[in-house]
Amino acid sequence: MIVRDLVVSAEVMEEETKDGIFVIYERYENNECESNGRLFTQKDCEPEERVEIMEEKNGGSLKHLYSYSVTDSIEPVLVQIRLEHPELLKSSKAALIS
Repeated sequence: MIVRDLVVSAEVMEEETKDGIFVIYERYENNECESNGRLFTQKDCEPEERVEIMEEKNGGSLKHLYSYSVTDSIEPVLVQIRLEHPELLKSSKAALIS
């Protein structure tokens, strides 16, 4: 069984997104755990980094919209979000054209 421990969580792109849209960076430390009766073993696995995009619904509930894996750096993921989801940003490209 894989046990995921959330060790870092931070909102990013706060100034760029529309109200009610949250872009969250998360870093997990993962461990593979096994139990054989009374013996318990734990082995470290690769950490996992993700960017989750959530939308506030019904005055506080969050709806998951998109998820991105972070490989080397968060910056390429943020650029990808800006390009793929301009509708989530305060000033989308469509607004700039008109």
